[in-house]
Amino acid sequence: MIPALLLTLAVEVPLYVLALTALRLATPARAALLGVAVNLLTHPVLWWLLALVRAPGGSGVRRPRSWSWRPRSCCWPAAAIRRCCW
Repeated sequence: MIPALLLTLAVEVPLYVLALTALRLATPARAALLGVAVNLLTHPVLWWLLALVRAPGGSGVRRPRSWSWRPRSCCWPAAAIRRCCW
């Protein structure tokens, strides 16, 4: 989980900085902090929700029809945090 978080931070934080500074919504430092904060809040929740769809015994992944809402549900708190910070 930690390597995935580090990879996510390495990819997404520069994108947050570029996008938010280009739109003049935040300073580079604030955009970087926001990118790290959002990922630190949502990344563990995403991995926990993805673990819920694992089959018992680790034999694979079972995907019930409602499985796709779980990862996307992590984005709602992140969007709320972004709106509060601006």
